[in-house]
Amino acid sequence: MNILRSKHGRCDMAIIAASNGTEKPFKSRSGRILLYCYDTDTGKHLYLDVEADMALTNEEAWDYMQMR
Repeated sequence: MNILRSKHGRCDMAIIAASNGTEKPFKSRSGRILLYCYDTDTGKHLYLDVEADMALTNEEAWDYMQMR
C-alpha cells in the first residue's frame, strides 16, 4: 500500500488510495482525473485531482463529476 504525500494549502497530508489502496483513478465527466483516497491523519475520505495534485472537498469533486 503506497502512502502519497500531497501538499494542500498549509498542511501536509498522508493519503492512500481508498479501499486499502485498491481504488483506481477515474476520468470525471469534466475530463479531470480523480482518485478517491483516505487521509490517514484525519481518518476521512477525499478526492485527489491527480493532474493538479490537489485534494478536493466532496462538493468540489461533485462539481468535477457534474453530479449536481
